[in-house]
Amino acid sequence: MAQTRDNIRRWNEEYDWTEGGDEWSVAWGGPDAQWFHTLYPRIRKFVPAGTILEIAPGFGRWTQYLKDLCSSLVVVDLAQVCIDACKTRFAGSPHIRYHVTDGKSLAMVEDGSIDFAFSFDSLVHVEMDVLEAYLEQLAVKLSPDGVGFFHHSNVGVYAALIASGTMTNHHWRGESCTAEKFRRFAERVGLSCIGQELANWGQDQYLTDCMSLFTRTGSRWARPHQVVENLRFMLEAQMARSLAPLYARTEAADSNGTLRMEAQRSAPGPESRQSREQAVIEFQSRKLGEMEAQHNALRADLAQLREHFQVVERDREARLKAIEQQGRKLGEIEGQRNALRAELEQLGERFRAANEDREARLKVIEQQGWKLGEIESQRDALSAERSTLQGRLENLEKKYVAAGEALARQLEEIAALRSQLDRLNSSLPVKAMRRLGLIG
Repeated sequence: MAQTRDNIRRWNEEYDWTEGGDEWSVAWGGPDAQWFHTLYPRIRKFVPAGTILEIAPGFGRWTQYLKDLCSSLVVVDLAQVCIDACKTRFAGSPHIRYHVTDGKSLAMVEDGSIDFAFSFDSLVHVEMDVLEAYLEQLAVKLSPDGVGFFHHSNVGVYAALIASGTMTNHHWRGESCTAEKFRRFAERVGLSCIGQELANWGQDQYLTDCMSLFTRTGSRWARPHQVVENLRFMLEAQMARSLAPLYARTEAADSNGTLRMEAQRSAPGPESRQSREQAVIEFQSRKLGEMEAQHNALRADLAQLREHFQVVERDREARLKAIEQQGRKLGEIEGQRNALRAELEQLGERFRAANEDREARLKVIEQQGWKLGEIESQRDALSAERSTLQGRLENLEKKYVAAGEALARQLEEIAALRSQLDRLNSSLPVKAMRRLGLIG
């Protein structure tokens, strides 16, 4: 996984810029052919534009065309060597502004100022964190109807194939990036991803690359998201390369050939006839060459389709294996679910039994509560009765004490009377006492 510091070291220090980046357009026959055959047709609806932002221009491979499509061009790159090269190359274009960035920041760009943001064949080498940083800022930097065109990696969808060794990341694409991640994050920050073209690159038959169109939500360009899978992308390069020499701006093509043909047309006699015959032969040779090229292109196309079929077949087998594994896992999960369901039913039975036991206990407790209430009432009645008896007992004790005291006084009186009687008895004669009946 490439980090920003790796990109800085690679493009600012290690890479040989002798050819100025044009070597990456060889498959198209040069930057001109690639621009007018592949890039410009894809962006022509959005240019010319007032202010264009180009991210990672390199040595100006696309800057040379973008500068003529705007009144102001802002180029930003993390490599100082690239910015210096562009300043030198486009010194005669005062409407271009240059900035060296940290590989993520667009702080130097005014908010709402960018009418068209462009990056091709550069951001394919960055990871998702870099794309997210740029998208989050462009949600603010784009004008209300501004549009962005980014060429980025889609290799992330093949992570399993890369990990297994089935696929190799030949072109150093960002392995954390996918078209879907790009679309989702764009929408999260207030952008609308209106179109994505998934394409192969080089000899690969995988859709490793993506060209995404995005705009601000609510702009006049906003529309439902569309995705196109283009496994014939590199056929554009083959066609452009086959046509590039024919329309190249060279003296041989522009003057010598034309003058020679004009001279042949004006020449009289047998030489003219021979010239015409030679011209026919050359024409037929060219046609034969074109047919041969078409035949070779068809064969290459067929070979690519076969390779693609093999890739699809391998991918299908991998998916079937994954489905089989998922099926096994699903079976295991189903078994676990059934076990949990049985355990849940057991717990339900135990819960119902416990609930019934609880209700029975509550009824017993309720009955005991009623009995306790009755006992409590009886206790209160007995307590009241005891209080009453206690009061009566206290009254009886008081009466008993009073009666005892009265009896004691009576006994004292009897004792006093007996004492008096004894004294009388001792003083009266016996006979008198008998008469009185006091003694027998």
